[in-house]
Amino acid sequence: MNPLNSLTSCCRNCRYYEPEGRRGGACQQLNVPVQGTWKSCSLASPAFTPSWKALQDLIQWEQENLDRTTAASLTPPERSKAEMSRR
Repeated sequence: MNPLNSLTSCCRNCRYYEPEGRRGGACQQLNVPVQGTWKSCSLASPAFTPSWKALQDLIQWEQENLDRTTAASLTPPERSKAEMSRR
């Protein structure tokens, strides 16, 4: 679990929660009505998450997918050459 996600235990602590009236609110990420007391989902983000954290996660995700795509597209001889050049 990401340490930042552990700070958001319920919907009302999420940056995407928008209170509406007395009884609940809406999730701006999912565009659905929610209760503030509900357990937060996997998309939850603390209200004051550093903007660099989301960017850092996105860059890491892109790099992992690029590595997988590159490895899958290489033929076996090319793959062994690429692995040797990394070492």
